Amino acid sequence: MRLIKDSGTSKKNLLNYSFFLIQFLTVIALISAGKTDYVKDVALTVIAAALYIFIESKYGISVSNYMRSCLLILITAHNFAGKYLELYLSSTVFDKILHVFGTYSAVLIFFSIMNQLMEISFKAKINKIIFLVLLGLSLGAVFEMLEFAVDVLINPRIPNQAGLADTNLDLVSDLLGALAAAFHLSLKNLQLQPPGVR
Repeated sequence: MRLIKDSGTSKKNLLNYSFFLIQFLTVIALISAGKTDYVKDVALTVIAAALYIFIESKYGISVSNYMRSCLLILITAHNFAGKYLELYLSSTVFDKILHVFGTYSAVLIFFSIMNQLMEISFKAKINKIIFLVLLGLSLGAVFEMLEFAVDVLINPRIPNQAGLADTNLDLVSDLLGALAAAFHLSLKNLQLQPPGVR
Protein backbone atom coordinates (compact mmCIF):
# COMPACT_ATOMS: atom_id res chain seq x y z
CA MET A 1 0.00 0.00 0.00
CA ARG A 2 2.85 2.35 0.86
CA LEU A 3 4.52 1.56 -2.49
CA ILE A 4 1.30 2.41 -4.39
CA LYS A 5 0.95 5.68 -2.51
CA ASP A 6 4.62 6.62 -3.16
CA SER A 7 4.22 5.80 -6.85
CA GLY A 8 1.11 8.00 -7.04
CA THR A 9 2.91 10.83 -5.24
CA SER A 10 5.89 10.58 -7.60
CA LYS A 11 3.59 10.82 -10.63
CA LYS A 12 1.76 13.74 -9.02
CA ASN A 13 5.03 15.59 -8.44
CA LEU A 14 6.20 14.81 -11.98
CA LEU A 15 2.96 16.25 -13.39
CA ASN A 16 3.28 19.38 -11.23
CA TYR A 17 6.91 19.97 -12.25
CA SER A 18 6.07 19.28 -15.90
CA PHE A 19 3.28 21.84 -15.73
CA PHE A 20 5.54 24.60 -14.41
CA LEU A 21 8.31 23.73 -16.89
CA ILE A 22 5.89 23.85 -19.84
CA GLN A 23 4.50 27.20 -18.68
CA PHE A 24 8.04 28.59 -18.30
CA LEU A 25 8.91 27.45 -21.83
CA THR A 26 5.65 28.95 -23.10
CA VAL A 27 6.56 32.31 -21.56
CA ILE A 28 10.01 32.16 -23.22
CA ALA A 29 8.38 31.30 -26.57
CA LEU A 30 5.89 34.17 -26.24
CA ILE A 31 8.61 36.68 -25.41
CA SER A 32 10.82 35.41 -28.26
CA ALA A 33 7.90 35.78 -30.69
CA GLY A 34 7.13 39.30 -29.46
CA LYS A 35 3.76 38.22 -28.04
CA THR A 36 4.42 39.73 -24.63
CA ASP A 37 0.80 40.79 -24.15
CA TYR A 38 -0.05 37.11 -23.55
CA VAL A 39 2.56 36.63 -20.82
CA LYS A 40 0.23 38.09 -18.17
CA ASP A 41 -2.40 35.47 -19.01
CA VAL A 42 0.12 32.64 -18.62
CA ALA A 43 1.34 34.16 -15.34
CA LEU A 44 -2.22 34.20 -13.99
CA THR A 45 -2.73 30.50 -14.75
CA VAL A 46 0.60 29.66 -13.10
CA ILE A 47 -0.35 31.65 -9.98
CA ALA A 48 -3.76 29.92 -9.86
CA ALA A 49 -2.13 26.48 -10.23
CA ALA A 50 0.45 27.26 -7.52
CA LEU A 51 -2.36 28.42 -5.22
CA TYR A 52 -4.26 25.17 -5.84
CA ILE A 53 -1.16 23.07 -5.10
CA PHE A 54 -0.64 25.04 -1.87
CA ILE A 55 -4.29 24.44 -0.85
CA GLU A 56 -3.89 20.73 -1.64
CA SER A 57 -0.90 20.37 0.65
CA LYS A 58 -2.34 22.57 3.41
CA TYR A 59 -5.77 20.92 3.61
CA GLY A 60 -4.87 17.37 2.58
CA ILE A 61 -7.03 17.21 -0.53
CA SER A 62 -5.95 15.87 -3.89
CA VAL A 63 -7.26 14.63 -7.21
CA SER A 64 -6.25 11.57 -9.19
CA ASN A 65 -3.33 11.81 -11.59
CA TYR A 66 -5.77 11.32 -14.47
CA MET A 67 -7.61 14.50 -13.47
CA ARG A 68 -4.33 16.32 -12.86
CA SER A 69 -3.24 15.31 -16.38
CA CYS A 70 -6.50 16.65 -17.82
CA LEU A 71 -5.85 19.98 -16.12
CA LEU A 72 -2.25 20.07 -17.40
CA ILE A 73 -3.41 19.39 -20.96
CA LEU A 74 -6.18 21.99 -20.70
CA ILE A 75 -3.96 24.83 -19.46
CA THR A 76 -1.17 23.95 -21.88
CA ALA A 77 -3.63 23.95 -24.79
CA HIS A 78 -4.98 27.34 -23.65
CA ASN A 79 -1.58 28.96 -23.14
CA PHE A 80 0.57 27.36 -25.82
CA ALA A 81 -1.85 26.40 -28.59
CA GLY A 82 -4.36 29.17 -27.94
CA LYS A 83 -1.99 32.05 -27.18
CA TYR A 84 1.39 31.20 -28.72
CA LEU A 85 0.06 29.41 -31.82
CA GLU A 86 -2.95 31.78 -31.79
CA LEU A 87 -5.48 29.04 -32.53
CA TYR A 88 -8.12 31.20 -30.88
CA LEU A 89 -7.72 33.49 -33.90
CA SER A 90 -7.07 30.99 -36.68
CA SER A 91 -9.49 28.19 -35.76
CA THR A 92 -13.25 28.41 -35.48
CA VAL A 93 -13.55 25.20 -33.45
CA PHE A 94 -10.53 25.35 -31.12
CA ASP A 95 -12.31 27.42 -28.45
CA LYS A 96 -15.38 25.17 -28.53
CA ILE A 97 -13.29 21.99 -28.20
CA LEU A 98 -11.47 23.58 -25.26
CA HIS A 99 -14.81 24.45 -23.64
CA VAL A 100 -15.97 20.83 -23.95
CA PHE A 101 -12.72 19.45 -22.55
CA GLY A 102 -12.42 22.22 -19.97
CA THR A 103 -15.89 21.61 -18.56
CA TYR A 104 -15.30 17.86 -18.57
CA SER A 105 -12.06 18.36 -16.60
CA ALA A 106 -13.57 20.95 -14.24
CA VAL A 107 -16.51 18.70 -13.34
CA LEU A 108 -14.17 15.79 -12.55
CA ILE A 109 -11.91 17.95 -10.39
CA PHE A 110 -14.63 19.93 -8.58
CA PHE A 111 -16.66 16.80 -7.87
CA SER A 112 -13.58 14.99 -6.58
CA ILE A 113 -12.80 17.84 -4.18
CA MET A 114 -16.45 18.22 -3.12
CA ASN A 115 -16.63 14.48 -2.50
CA GLN A 116 -13.53 14.62 -0.27
CA LEU A 117 -14.92 17.53 1.73
CA MET A 118 -18.57 16.43 1.97
CA GLU A 119 -18.71 12.71 1.01
CA ILE A 120 -21.51 13.13 -1.51
CA SER A 121 -23.79 10.12 -2.09
CA PHE A 122 -26.74 9.49 -4.40
CA LYS A 123 -29.63 7.04 -4.10
CA ALA A 124 -29.92 6.62 -7.85
CA LYS A 125 -27.46 6.91 -10.73
CA ILE A 126 -29.73 9.38 -12.56
CA ASN A 127 -29.51 11.74 -9.56
CA LYS A 128 -25.73 11.71 -9.84
CA ILE A 129 -25.89 12.39 -13.58
CA ILE A 130 -28.28 15.33 -13.09
CA PHE A 131 -26.12 16.77 -10.30
CA LEU A 132 -22.93 16.52 -12.39
CA VAL A 133 -24.56 18.09 -15.45
CA LEU A 134 -25.87 20.97 -13.33
CA LEU A 135 -22.42 21.35 -11.76
CA GLY A 136 -20.86 21.60 -15.22
CA LEU A 137 -23.43 24.12 -16.45
CA SER A 138 -22.91 26.21 -13.31
CA LEU A 139 -19.14 26.19 -13.77
CA GLY A 140 -19.60 27.11 -17.44
CA ALA A 141 -21.87 30.03 -16.54
CA VAL A 142 -19.38 31.31 -13.95
CA PHE A 143 -16.60 31.06 -16.55
CA GLU A 144 -18.66 33.07 -19.04
CA MET A 145 -19.18 35.77 -16.41
CA LEU A 146 -15.43 35.84 -15.76
CA GLU A 147 -14.77 36.17 -19.50
CA PHE A 148 -17.22 39.07 -19.64
CA ALA A 149 -15.55 40.75 -16.64
CA VAL A 150 -12.08 40.38 -18.22
CA ASP A 151 -13.32 41.84 -21.51
CA VAL A 152 -14.85 44.85 -19.74
CA LEU A 153 -12.12 45.51 -17.19
CA ILE A 154 -8.93 44.58 -19.07
CA ASN A 155 -10.02 44.94 -22.71
CA PRO A 156 -7.64 42.27 -24.09
CA ARG A 157 -6.38 42.32 -27.69
CA ILE A 158 -8.41 39.18 -28.39
CA PRO A 159 -11.79 39.51 -26.62
CA ASN A 160 -13.02 36.42 -24.80
CA GLN A 161 -16.57 36.95 -26.04
CA ALA A 162 -17.04 37.98 -29.65
CA GLY A 163 -20.80 38.28 -29.26
CA LEU A 164 -23.98 36.57 -28.08
CA ALA A 165 -23.64 33.69 -30.58
CA ASP A 166 -20.14 32.96 -29.26
CA THR A 167 -21.37 32.91 -25.65
CA ASN A 168 -24.30 30.63 -26.55
CA LEU A 169 -22.04 28.20 -28.42
CA ASP A 170 -19.67 28.20 -25.43
CA LEU A 171 -22.57 27.22 -23.17
CA VAL A 172 -23.61 24.44 -25.54
CA SER A 173 -20.00 23.20 -25.51
CA ASP A 174 -20.06 23.38 -21.70
CA LEU A 175 -23.19 21.21 -21.69
CA LEU A 176 -21.45 18.59 -23.87
CA GLY A 177 -18.44 18.56 -21.54
CA ALA A 178 -20.70 18.29 -18.48
CA LEU A 179 -22.58 15.36 -20.03
CA ALA A 180 -19.30 13.60 -20.88
CA ALA A 181 -18.08 14.00 -17.29
CA ALA A 182 -21.43 12.92 -15.82
CA PHE A 183 -21.56 9.73 -17.85
CA HIS A 184 -17.86 9.03 -17.25
CA LEU A 185 -18.23 9.38 -13.48
CA SER A 186 -21.55 7.52 -13.36
CA LEU A 187 -20.95 4.63 -15.74
CA LYS A 188 -17.23 4.00 -15.20
CA ASN A 189 -15.48 3.25 -11.93
CA LEU A 190 -13.25 6.36 -12.21
CA GLN A 191 -10.98 6.86 -9.22
CA LEU A 192 -11.72 10.33 -7.81
CA GLN A 193 -8.57 10.74 -5.75
CA PRO A 194 -5.23 9.01 -5.27
CA PRO A 195 -5.00 5.97 -2.96
CA GLY A 196 -4.80 6.93 0.70
CA VAL A 197 -6.69 10.23 0.28
CA ARG A 198 -10.02 10.38 2.08
